[in-house]
Amino acid sequence: MKPIFPKPTVSFITRSYLDQCLIRVKPSTRSTYAVILQKHILPAYADRRIGSLTAGELNTFLAAKSSDSHRLKNTTVCGIATVLRALLAHAAALGYHTVPASAVKMPRKTQCETSVFTREEQDRLRHYCEICPGRETSGLLLSLYAGLRIGEVCALRWSDLSLDAGILSVSRTVQRIAVADAAKGNRTALLIDTPKSRSAIRVIPLPGFVVAALKTCQSRENTADDAFLLSGDNTRPMEPRV
Repeated sequence: MKPIFPKPTVSFITRSYLDQCLIRVKPSTRSTYAVILQKHILPAYADRRIGSLTAGELNTFLAAKSSDSHRLKNTTVCGIATVLRALLAHAAALGYHTVPASAVKMPRKTQCETSVFTREEQDRLRHYCEICPGRETSGLLLSLYAGLRIGEVCALRWSDLSLDAGILSVSRTVQRIAVADAAKGNRTALLIDTPKSRSAIRVIPLPGFVVAALKTCQSRENTADDAFLLSGDNTRPMEPRV
């Protein structure tokens, strides 16, 4: 492919890359990439020619992001490296001369210790949810005993539950993502979408005591089929961010 501009800047490649993302990835993924670009990559390289970047300086940049002075999580630095690689690959696909994307080294992933409930804490939480049935406690039980992520719980409607059969269907998730608004500046929006992977769309059997708690909640709340379980509203789910 013959390049449109002989010496494009990183900023130019970024705009082209994000335009491509509109048709290739989910809105939530594109939003994540855009935030990484705006917060980390463009402040350092926006006006640089894409062809002038070297593997050495990009890997030094990532090493600095991993240092204690930046206090970034390992997953964030890995995300920066992933987007840098994607930018270089996109530029190369457009016919521009760049350092190979593979020359950008991915940071070594660190294993973080996961904090989990003790059996006693789990039993105490279950007991509280059972004696205080409601929308919020139903959400806690589904997170604890059905393994639902917070966005999945927020996206649940009563129509996703089949209490007589003791199952629920997971097919949506709720996220708050960053959006660009030329008139108002950068804002966020609540997005209801399908999960990122097909395996996340699933049917889950529910323990009997969870079904019982949901039936009690159902007898007291707005449980129209199109109502969201947590918010009780027919149009707006509960906010997934605290």
